[in-house]
Amino acid sequence: MSTIRVEVISSFLEKGDNDRAKESFIELVNNYPNHSRAPDALLKLSTLARKEGNQLMANRYIETLKIQYPNSTALQYLNTPKEQ
Repeated sequence: MSTIRVEVISSFLEKGDNDRAKESFIELVNNYPNHSRAPDALLKLSTLARKEGNQLMANRYIETLKIQYPNSTALQYLNTPKEQ
């Protein structure tokens, strides 16, 4: 999956097409688990699930991120304290 394709997925989010973004992020994670942006896709999937009110699925995406990509910048971002 090329960088261009990942940018297209991100544009779905910018346009508010969350369903299409979610479908594409799932495809990226499932079909290209070694892609450099797979950890970011899991983080975005977690955010989308939380926005949909599906905390269980959001937690599953985060657990997958922790297990499969323990040294990823996406996980580092998640663990960085946010300013209030």
